[in-house]
Amino acid sequence: MRIVFVADDIDAVGGIQTATHTLAQHLTGRGHQVHVVGLYANPDPAGPPETPRYRRTVLHAPPPHMPADPGRLCSAKRQMRQIIDAGDVTIMSSVHVSLWLHDLPSSIARPVRIGHYHGSYEYARGHYHLNVIRDLWPHLDAGVFLSPDDAAAFAAHTRLRTTWIPNPLSAAAPPAAPPRLDRVLAVGRLAAIKRFDLAITAFTRAAVSGWQLHLIGDGEQEHTLRRLAEPAGDAVVFRGRLPAGDMPGEYAAAQLLVMTSAHEGFGMVIAEAFAAGTPAVAFNVSGGVRFLVRHDHTGLLVTPGDLDALTTALRALMSDPPRRRQLGHAARSTAQRLHPDTITGQWEHLLAGLTRQEARP
Repeated sequence: MRIVFVADDIDAVGGIQTATHTLAQHLTGRGHQVHVVGLYANPDPAGPPETPRYRRTVLHAPPPHMPADPGRLCSAKRQMRQIIDAGDVTIMSSVHVSLWLHDLPSSIARPVRIGHYHGSYEYARGHYHLNVIRDLWPHLDAGVFLSPDDAAAFAAHTRLRTTWIPNPLSAAAPPAAPPRLDRVLAVGRLAAIKRFDLAITAFTRAAVSGWQLHLIGDGEQEHTLRRLAEPAGDAVVFRGRLPAGDMPGEYAAAQLLVMTSAHEGFGMVIAEAFAAGTPAVAFNVSGGVRFLVRHDHTGLLVTPGDLDALTTALRALMSDPPRRRQLGHAARSTAQRLHPDTITGQWEHLLAGLTRQEARP
C-alpha cells in the first residue's frame, strides 16, 4: 500500500512528529511505501529520532504568518497533488492540513482520505477545530482520534465516521532500570501552555524532605520559571532539553511524573513514563490523558488548574512508596498496549478496510 502522511511541519519536536515518524517507520518495515510530507520548512529542524526508511519531502509552502507568495504556494500545491495522486491513502495529521488540502484537485482515482486529529475534543470545541471537523471531515473516509472518549464525543457532534487509535511509543525496547531517586519529572517545552509554574508551586508546597523536581525542556518561559523556583533552592533543577535517547533512563530513574498542561491531546510523556513503570499525577484535560491515567490505578487525575488538589496528590504519592510501586506496575502494563507493533497493526487493519470499501463499485 502507498501511504502519504501530511503534516504542517515534520521537523519540529512534538507529539505529532514523533507519532508520524514512528508509524511511518513501522509501516515501511511491513512492506508499505510511505511518504511523509511537511507543508512548511522548519528554520531549526530537529529531524526524526532515527534514520528514516521512508521518503520525506518538505514542500516549502509559504507559512500562514508570512507574506503571501502566490507563486510559491502554487508550486507547493502542484507538488502536493502529484504526491497524493501517486498514493493509495492520504493521512492528514492536523485540522490545518485538511484546510490546506481542501481545494486541491485530485485525479479521478481518488485515494482514501483520513483525518488524524492529535488534539482532544475538549480543546477542539473551544477552537475553530471543531467547526472544521464538523464541516469538512464528513467528506473524508474516516476520522481517527486518540482515545475512545474523543472518538465518541466527535461522533456525537459530527456526521463523521470516527474511530480511535492511540499514539505508539517510539521505542519498543524497555528502558534500563537504574535505582529510583526521590525525583519528580516535568517534561516538555517551557511554554505557558504547559503550566510548569503550577508544577513548581505545588511541588514546593508539598514539601517532602529530600525530594527534587527536575524540569526537562527549554523554552521562552525558562527565566520566569527559574525566578519562581528560586525559594526552593536546589530542590528544583532545570535540566534543559535532553537527547531523546536519554529519556528512557530519566523516566526510569524518577519516582513520579507530573503533567500540568492546560490542554494535551494524548500526553506522550505520560506514555513514555509508564513504559518505565513511573506513575503520573496529571491534570484531567482530555480523553487521551484519561485513557492513560486511570485514577488511583496508573496515577492520580486532578481537576485542571486546581493547585491545592495538585499539591495534595503530589504529597500523597511522594510520601507513600508502596502505593507508587502499585501504580507504577499498572502503568507499565498500560504502556504495553502502546507497543509500536500493536499500534501499527491497528492502522493496517483500518487502512485495509477503507481501501477495500473504496475499491467496491
